[in-house]
Amino acid sequence: MAAPQSADQSPVDRFQQMRSLWLPYIEWISIAAVGVKLSDRVQLLCGRLHLYRGGAKPEPTNSVETEHLVAASRLVPCTPEAASKVSDEALGGQLAVGDGLVFDLRGAHVAKQPYPIRPPGFTADVRVPSYRVMGDSVHSTLYSVGGIEVVEWGLRGHNPPYYGLDQLLAALGLPTMAAIGDLARLDVSIAPPVIIQGEQSAIRAGRAEVRLQASPRLATTDISVRTRSFSSARGIGEARALEFVSREPLDTGEHTLVYAGDVGDETLVQVFLAISDLAVNQYWINDATRRLHEHIAIAEVFDESLATLDRYLLSTRGDQSELFEWAIATLATLLGYRILWLGKGTPITDGPDLLAMTAAGNVCVVECTVGHPDNKDKVAKVIQRA
Repeated sequence: MAAPQSADQSPVDRFQQMRSLWLPYIEWISIAAVGVKLSDRVQLLCGRLHLYRGGAKPEPTNSVETEHLVAASRLVPCTPEAASKVSDEALGGQLAVGDGLVFDLRGAHVAKQPYPIRPPGFTADVRVPSYRVMGDSVHSTLYSVGGIEVVEWGLRGHNPPYYGLDQLLAALGLPTMAAIGDLARLDVSIAPPVIIQGEQSAIRAGRAEVRLQASPRLATTDISVRTRSFSSARGIGEARALEFVSREPLDTGEHTLVYAGDVGDETLVQVFLAISDLAVNQYWINDATRRLHEHIAIAEVFDESLATLDRYLLSTRGDQSELFEWAIATLATLLGYRILWLGKGTPITDGPDLLAMTAAGNVCVVECTVGHPDNKDKVAKVIQRA
């Protein structure tokens, strides 16, 4: 059982606590790095060390070397002891890729920043503790061998060629030069030994069934799975603990763990996963037989059966045209569009009623009317603005 985290703990202490708890479950190491060849070392520009549980296949080392640059990536199995050693070295600013190749982040200005929750830019609701070690200026290091132009011309002469440093970084799964910024950096992250399999978890016949993807070394006694309901009648409900049901091995070497428990007539619940009292993951699950989408279930908390939405969608009264626009905007939002409302009730006087944008970047121009479709040249306006 882990000692509870205290508000007095520093981010470094919290990161180290989680690292010590999760290292025993680590089975794989993923490394990628790009550096500049100096007279006495390979100076790191950007690197990544990711430690995680099973479910992978080993990959051969991918390496690129020119007159001034060296880059490599590899994915290999490891023991917890090896994972501890390589992560200790990385936190100290060195990344050993293998075959004697070591990337070094030493410099006059080395800074460290722990992220006990998850690294910047990581938006999933999974706790991925990470540590960023930052060194000297990337551009100063490149300038020491002639500048980025010299380095990139060397990459173009490589077989296969890379038409710029950004293309090489992307091939290794590293951020672009713009994203790296001015300081060289090495990111160390540790995946949790268990996560929620959201797409395979659901409410079925009044019972929440939650599937987890876990390390085979993780004991179910260390896992806590709870649900919390949310409804207009009862507000935020009390957390309910789910019970362990079964454990099944997967072809990947990981295990699927199933937890279940009664949730009554709830159609949407929030699931919380913790390991040894440390929060790891959260996810929303619903009853697919009763709700089309969790967005709709949340909307029905405030508009039962979406009765208000239905009323204004079907309205033909001219004095309710603004509410009709609201209804169309709400419907589009529930269907997954991102909405920009520019119509009545807004200070925009020359624009379409709505812009509906998809995740792929497509844009729909929408004009709304409760009268004839071509009232006030609506069709012509849509064509013009599209």
